[in-house]
Amino acid sequence: MKKEELVSIVGISNDLTNGGFKIRWSNNLKQRTKQLTRLGCDVIALIELDGEYTKLESVEILKDHAEFQSPDYQQVIADYLSKEVKVSKPKADKAESKANSSGLSKLDEEALAQAIASLEAHLEEA
Repeated sequence: MKKEELVSIVGISNDLTNGGFKIRWSNNLKQRTKQLTRLGCDVIALIELDGEYTKLESVEILKDHAEFQSPDYQQVIADYLSKEVKVSKPKADKAESKANSSGLSKLDEEALAQAIASLEAHLEEA
């Protein structure tokens, strides 16, 4: 499934290849559940969305859904969002680049700080 493709089903199942959990998408709840069951997944939590969304939008919805507030699920969601949310980097001059020892631009640092604060807030609520 391509990133730009719209989906109406999103959720999490156990990841038999790497252990832990994995985010899953689909447009057919019955078919996807059947497929994951055949693969051997015994933890399957999928929800139908109120419309069609991109993968990124659907994970943003999943992040706030009551069924997915466990620390394990929130970690999988945060990992996905940290990989997929791309912050456009402004071209920095050479002096600014040398001064930035962390290797992150100011925008990257702010986005990372916001993501961490959001994750901590969700974990405190759980």
